[in-house]
Amino acid sequence: MAGFESFVADLVAFEARQNNADDAALLVGASTVAQTLAPVIARDTALLLSQILDEIATSGILIAVSAGIANAAAKGSLAVRRSSVTIYAPVQTPLFRTLTGSLPRHVADANLCRAVQAYCVRLSLAQRMTWSFAGTDDNVLATSPAGATAARPAVRVTAVDGDVLADAWRRACRATTDCMAALQAALGPLAGDQASPVAFASELLRQAEAGGCPCMEPDGRVTIPGWAERRREPRHTVQLAATAQIGERFIPVMIRDASPSGLGLESSQMAAPGERIVVRLPGDRQLPGDIAWSDGQRIGVRLDRPLMPGDPLLVG
Repeated sequence: MAGFESFVADLVAFEARQNNADDAALLVGASTVAQTLAPVIARDTALLLSQILDEIATSGILIAVSAGIANAAAKGSLAVRRSSVTIYAPVQTPLFRTLTGSLPRHVADANLCRAVQAYCVRLSLAQRMTWSFAGTDDNVLATSPAGATAARPAVRVTAVDGDVLADAWRRACRATTDCMAALQAALGPLAGDQASPVAFASELLRQAEAGGCPCMEPDGRVTIPGWAERRREPRHTVQLAATAQIGERFIPVMIRDASPSGLGLESSQMAAPGERIVVRLPGDRQLPGDIAWSDGQRIGVRLDRPLMPGDPLLVG
């Protein structure tokens, strides 16, 4: 449990700052504001808030799943694999950090800024705890059900440790729900287009915060309804072998579909949402982006630059 004491210290320090009005500036990263959000927000501000809400709603689904996995690990009722714990734990993408970094310059609502900051802090702490508890080469994090035989030795998470991890993710669920609600309130009627994704994420977060294990099968597998099928743009079927660079790894992938803003890949190797990826096509063409979601062997990529009309991937 190396570093665990620092995690607890971070939690305690965060709670103290959150309850201390004098330290509000530390949480929002900005000086005291002089006015509240105008009834009708500027168009650029609405776009900024809408993009942040979209990012958080997407991460919220993964946060709920991660909380469910942690809940299962604490109960010891399911075989929870290390790959599930680490893969479904979302990370803050470069786009999200850019968006939230500009938030204090566009929004004068201190409560909204605090909600976004609390979300970031809670998610960061839960991520660090997850990697600490799952820092092992063994496949199984939690004890398998009675009578089941694990393929490899189990890492036994004690009741206290399991509860601490699960509590961190449940708090992240609450912070995510509060943040989405604050963003929707700020957007007002302009949040209408995002009501369905936010509602879906909110329901999963509610279940996980209550101690449930949303999207988890009895055998520990994770299945997110409609996750891979969510589309904003029409997808074009593609069958093209390529190579993906993820960090220092180079893995073979098959491009299964493409849209102007993203790619659908298939690979036998796992990848984590939020990781940077460069898809290398035949002919040395490179398409950089972020991993938006990962579900077993399927990977969704959000491209840095959209594909132009007439691109071979869209018409081939």
